Parts: sequence; structure tokens; C-alpha cells
Amino acid sequence: IIESLREPLEDHKIHISRVNSKITYETKFSFIAAQNPCPCGNLFSKNLSCVCSENEIKKYKNHISAPIMDRIDLYVAMDEISKDDKTSISSK
Repeated sequence: IIESLREPLEDHKIHISRVNSKITYETKFSFIAAQNPCPCGNLFSKNLSCVCSENEIKKYKNHISAPIMDRIDLYVAMDEISKDDKTSISSK
């Protein structure tokens, strides 16, 4: 699914082709995505140990193609939220 967004991210157009017709829609959208640092999600965890091999992590990071990665303008690394922080946020 992400690979199918490559053209709309670049050209701001969506092309739909059917047997007897072809329609092009102009589009502008904000693409927001999230990804764990590894398959198990614990690579940088302070509380849990990562069980992934280096090879699995490398394969996981290469799962999204370079052309898609080139179209993402901003990368933000997030720290994990502790259980206490989650509890205090949900009680507000």
C-alpha cells in the first residue's frame, strides 16, 4: 500500500484506469507514518530487551523502499512512554 503512494506523493495526482476510461484526480495530503525500530519494537527500550538479530533489524529497516523514504521530509525519533506516564495521561 505504501508503495502505491509514491506517485501521489511526488506528482500530487492519482490516476485511476479502468477498461473504458482513465481519470486523474489532483490531490494534496499530509503523509504521516510510524515504524518501530525493529520487528519486536524493543530495540531502544529501557525496560525490555530486543530479541531481533542484526540481520532481522537490517531487513526490517530496508522494508520501505528508498524512493518512498526520499519523499519523507521529516523524521522524528520518539522515546517510549513509561507505564506511569501512560497512566497519568489517561487519568486526565
